Amino acid sequence: MLRDLQETDVKAICDINQEALGYTFSPEETASQLARLSQDSHHFLLGYEDAAN
Repeated sequence: MLRDLQETDVKAICDINQEALGYTFSPEETASQLARLSQDSHHFLLGYEDAAN
């Protein structure tokens, strides 16, 4: 199921940044960017959650 990203997703976002994209971005910086972009109506930040989660 698709859903809006939440502050609780910060660790997973950091893991994706490191493992899939190859760069380190701190949890604090990630949380700050997520909060900023979540307020911008030009951005849609979605995550996927399966039924097992």
